[in-house]
Amino acid sequence: METSGEFEVVQDEVTGLYNGPAIEQLLAERLASRRASTFPVGCLLVDIDNFSEINNIYGQEVGDEVVRRIAKLVANSCRTEDSVGRHGADEFLLVLPSTGAAGMIVVGERLIRTVSTAYWDDLPSAQEITISIGGTYLSQGTGISASEMLSIAGARLAAAKEGGRGGLVISAPSVARY
Repeated sequence: METSGEFEVVQDEVTGLYNGPAIEQLLAERLASRRASTFPVGCLLVDIDNFSEINNIYGQEVGDEVVRRIAKLVANSCRTEDSVGRHGADEFLLVLPSTGAAGMIVVGERLIRTVSTAYWDDLPSAQEITISIGGTYLSQGTGISASEMLSIAGARLAAAKEGGRGGLVISAPSVARY
């Protein structure tokens, strides 16, 4: 994680959410937990559609405002036991304990709807603001690491984006390790 003097920086400057290294560490800790009550563990990667266009056309200030607002919408749509972090310039990572496929679909669809129906008219961006989501979940004992889980979620996110804006693709890995 980033350090600032003696203290670890775990908060993203723009959003106030966990930063990338902090949310990844939190995911790793969840997966390493031996407590059955935290499993299954869901992982959603949320990407702001066409974010680079927004930044390039309207500037970083507008881009940062879009990121701030989406961060707030995402965080307010989650349960208290869920964790949310900024995972790159235009991505967020959600760690959802005790959440399998059905729960992830509910969360994902709610997030897509919430962002697409939010008030954006005060921003100079003429385009609709939408998100795409990819995700996966793990049951206890799969042996898959946080980086492998993120890779699977990233592949699902790519599939969602290939299908157009505002997509959601979720699947569980078919490989179990013993």
